[in-house]
Amino acid sequence: MRLQRLLNRPAFFAVLALLGLSGSSLQAQNADAPHMTGQWAVTIDSEMGIFQQNWDVIQHEDGSVTGSMDSPEMGPVDIGGGSVEGDAFNLYLMVNMQGQSVDVGYSGTFTSDELTGTLSAMGGQFTAGVSGVRKEGGGR
Repeated sequence: MRLQRLLNRPAFFAVLALLGLSGSSLQAQNADAPHMTGQWAVTIDSEMGIFQQNWDVIQHEDGSVTGSMDSPEMGPVDIGGGSVEGDAFNLYLMVNMQGQSVDVGYSGTFTSDELTGTLSAMGGQFTAGVSGVRKEGGGR
């Protein structure tokens, strides 16, 4: 009986309408979130020097990430996995260094045109700063 009275009130429907509008607004905000899909020119700044990499990243609807990384030092390597949540990213790959497989992870944040973060390899024994810019015509 109490629910029936509530459902008959115009205020109840006004509140539902407002909730619906705020839900649309939240969806619009998520649509405006940066998308990592594209080509990136990335700089690795480490104790061993500065290295250049090119990333070709595909961000899927579920937030998972695939793609490839290419550098003069390591050649082309597939991104083995990763994720994007909001403006934060994590990428994982396995590289061959002198006959040994080495796990490499990248984590950081990005905007529509730039990224910053950290590279971590060999279980955190090696770390370096990461920065990058989206290549002209290289994605969203």
